[in-house]
Amino acid sequence: MPDAAALAGRREHAISEVERVLCTEGGFLRRLPNADAEAMPRRGFVAGWELSFRPVERIRRLNLYVDSSFPFSVPRLLLVDPPPFLTWPHIEEDGVLCLDPRLTVDPSQPVGVVQYLLKSAHDLLVDSELRKNQDDFRAEFQSYWYWKRSEGTVPVYSLLEPHGPSRKASLWRGQGVWVAGENEGAVLRWLRNWTGNQKEPGAAEASCILWLERPPLPAEYSERPTDVWKLARSAAGGTEVLSEVVSEDRDSFAFILGATSANGPCFGAVKLSSAVVRNVMGRDVNSTGKGFRRGHVPRPLLAQRMFNAPGQVSRSEVQRADPSWIHGRDRDPRYETLRTCRVAVVGCGAIGAPVAIQLAMAGVGAVLMIDPEVLKWSNVGRHPLGAGSVDKSKSSELAKKLTSDFPHAVFESRWQSLGETLFKEPQILQERDLIVCATGIWGVESAMNAWQMSENVPRHIVYSWMEPHACAGHAVGITKGGPCLQCHFSAVGDSDTKVTDWPEAAPTSEPACGAIYQPYGPVELSWITALAAGLALDCLLGKIPKSTHRIWAGPRALLDAAGGYWNRDWVAARREREMGGFQEELPWAGNATCPICS
Repeated sequence: MPDAAALAGRREHAISEVERVLCTEGGFLRRLPNADAEAMPRRGFVAGWELSFRPVERIRRLNLYVDSSFPFSVPRLLLVDPPPFLTWPHIEEDGVLCLDPRLTVDPSQPVGVVQYLLKSAHDLLVDSELRKNQDDFRAEFQSYWYWKRSEGTVPVYSLLEPHGPSRKASLWRGQGVWVAGENEGAVLRWLRNWTGNQKEPGAAEASCILWLERPPLPAEYSERPTDVWKLARSAAGGTEVLSEVVSEDRDSFAFILGATSANGPCFGAVKLSSAVVRNVMGRDVNSTGKGFRRGHVPRPLLAQRMFNAPGQVSRSEVQRADPSWIHGRDRDPRYETLRTCRVAVVGCGAIGAPVAIQLAMAGVGAVLMIDPEVLKWSNVGRHPLGAGSVDKSKSSELAKKLTSDFPHAVFESRWQSLGETLFKEPQILQERDLIVCATGIWGVESAMNAWQMSENVPRHIVYSWMEPHACAGHAVGITKGGPCLQCHFSAVGDSDTKVTDWPEAAPTSEPACGAIYQPYGPVELSWITALAAGLALDCLLGKIPKSTHRIWAGPRALLDAAGGYWNRDWVAARREREMGGFQEELPWAGNATCPICS
């Protein structure tokens, strides 16, 4: 790794090379003093050059800057005399050009990088002068609306479905954030889940979303109440929706603008605040109700008066928090299936808890967690729950965490055993699309297997367990009607497929009665939890038509360090298994002597 002096030397050499080439090409004016480069401290520039060229209309000046990481960083170009902000796209408020955001520099070719950027800047300015790129404002509406947001406004988190038509909605106003959703119940439920506070967060007010035919240009952003009404008129059903939700009793009214851009759905928030008008007597006058008793102004007339009266308009950014955006930014086709899935995880330990989290992250709509145990300090190092959950129910704490992390989904828990659950409320398991059994306890697994074979229960149950020291792991997806789990286990829970073997030794124990454990860490475990979660998702997505066995064999070095060795029969099947570090999939064949399914 080069030291700081070597990097500084490389930077100075790259700067010299760039300057040498710039001096030989047309348009070079001068090297900028360091003070000029350092005049933009937020940017961290250390050197710069002044250049000029004529795109179309007239000669324009550009400053080329590099920062202290050059040539490992992308140089930046600044238009010295830009038009008013947001007249041309891809120019920030301080004049810096936004060129190719995907550009990856070649540190060995600093001159080539600079020449590419100068060509890109020339093309951008030509298109801007000819107004050929105005639609870029629409395609990147979210960024430009953010730059034009009003000072002092708070962000709006949107739970709204990202599509039209224009419709009524609800808006909750908090101190640091506002939340918009399809209805008040959805908004308040999300807030309770997100904050973990089951008290009522306060009422949400009537609002709406105006779905525009296309995103507006910056010149069309709302500056006055009449601009808002104009936008509403351009949205199908916009003025009708506004008329439904306006009220004489509110001195401000906020709503959401939505549209589909070339890059997907985009949103902005607008708030209209009525101006205070006083008569000659110094009394406040509400002109919107003129000629009518209070509360009797026809809503269409009230809306027109409100948006044609003096008032202040402010714009706020909208951050999407709806599930489709969180789970894949509208681009994951699996989400529409997963959002309706209901899963139960039996056993919320070192395998079950990470699997539950990965299923939640993937977008599974409802997860029930069942475990009778509490978290202990010895669990914390390889469990997603931390010190704050010690001596508390694993299942309850995990459900609480996931509810806060994914407030749009449903997470439930049962602080009880599988046997208690089957006895008290078997229907909560029967109605699941999938069950993940990750207890590693044969009594629980064999009971689950027998139950699946005899009852009308989920089509798939995934079982997962690890071999000693997490040097190998298994995930088996049992499909209803096919071979069962017992087909490849003895009556006392010994698997007939072992990847590893171990020398005879007493099990590792804590200084407590029956406290036997296996020493392994979260890194080794991560491969096995990914194995189980991946099989569970494939079952939910219809990719596992018959019972399937997936195996993770850890790296040979891990096995050697733990004092184990490959199982002779497993290695004999294929010699390439010697080095480990791979996953394989095998069919879970039937067993004619199985006492459960034969």
